[in-house]
Amino acid sequence: METREELKKKIALCDKLGAKRFQKVVLKAEELKFRFLKDIFPSLPERYEKQLKRKRDKELSRATTEEEREKIIENYHKLLLEWKKELKREKNRNYHMDENAPTEILQYLEWNKQVHKRGLITNAAVITGAAILLGAEPMLAEVLIEQAPEISAFISTHLPPVALSAIGLESIGAFVNFQCMNLQNSHIYRFKIMKDRLEKKEQRRNDDLVSKYGALAPVYRRCREKSIELPTIQDLINSCETPEELQQLKQMVQSRINANKKVEPTPTQPKIETSDESQSSTSPQVSSCVERKVNEELERMIQDSGTPEKQAGVQKSIGGKK
Repeated sequence: METREELKKKIALCDKLGAKRFQKVVLKAEELKFRFLKDIFPSLPERYEKQLKRKRDKELSRATTEEEREKIIENYHKLLLEWKKELKREKNRNYHMDENAPTEILQYLEWNKQVHKRGLITNAAVITGAAILLGAEPMLAEVLIEQAPEISAFISTHLPPVALSAIGLESIGAFVNFQCMNLQNSHIYRFKIMKDRLEKKEQRRNDDLVSKYGALAPVYRRCREKSIELPTIQDLINSCETPEELQQLKQMVQSRINANKKVEPTPTQPKIETSDESQSSTSPQVSSCVERKVNEELERMIQDSGTPEKQAGVQKSIGGKK
């Protein structure tokens, strides 16, 4: 296992190779990417969601056990939520740590690193092939000049510029892929330094969520029993069967409203940025609307509870006035 000092040395090497400078380029490209998606391809989110559903349905048709089905549906929900989160925050998940699940970034970093590693291998193969053809061009032209003069002339005219263009483009691609890998490595080393602290923080948060909103687990399960689609807030409201469940849902919505009011600090230097709940997919206006719906449903449950004594008991159990 690498020591803290060894990891710091590796980070310093990555910085010397251009990690910090390249991150500025990456973050600017990220900004332009989401602006481009919004302005040029506004229908992309809907199309991507349809693609995810087709993939989900295809995998479900092949599933032979209930456990397989559950994993497929959970993975579909996860991918859909991550996609919606990226669009809302306008930030790629592999460059921005999620405060709610900070350890998840490691799998995104490793995945992205492998993508660019394969790209770099492809770049090297194309450059090598183009260089070989460029070097063999005089010999090919000479061999074919008597048997096929037209082909020989075509090779002499077109092969050099095509090969040089391929070498140039692939060299640029190789540079980008190398710098992306270098940047991913830098973030991976940084993550390893903070790993223990992040794992403890994530565990504390998970324990806190279970403590605060544990009663919502059956609500989510009821939604899953009704549909394989990702539950909406209205689905969750409709699936609540007790005032306590609705009250926890209301508290969760209120927590989201408060989080949305937080102001994210501006990073002072390139690093793995963190994303707090303030960048969640629920706006304050929408959350307020949901809270109103929850309040209405709570009031209905109180009214349906029967006698004034029972109504008072329900109000007391959810923290209302007697």
